[in-house]
Amino acid sequence: IIEADVDYVIDCARGTTLEKEGARVHTVEHVLSAIVGLEIDNVLIELNGPEPPIMDGSAYPFVEKIQEVGLENQGIRRNFFELTEGVFYRDPENNIELAALPLSDYRLTVMVD
Repeated sequence: IIEADVDYVIDCARGTTLEKEGARVHTVEHVLSAIVGLEIDNVLIELNGPEPPIMDGSAYPFVEKIQEVGLENQGIRRNFFELTEGVFYRDPENNIELAALPLSDYRLTVMVD
């Protein structure tokens, strides 16, 4: 089992590759995007190959299939991390700036220059 954790990311050149204890899976970003977008926080995905199907290159086909089969509420209280103040990170060497701000809803804003 490879958890969807940044500590297991070994490559992001042409897709996101995760590896743990010799097991490796490529191009996980589309299926993980669907899972995050649907607010799923407990899922097991079994693969019979080195990567999930590419589908149309987006998360949408995964969203459709997940909604088709439905979700199950496990009746367990979710734990949330709530920011009380802004958190900022800057890496001038790699031209990276990140900011996490307290909000009442889930929102991501990404700018690529």
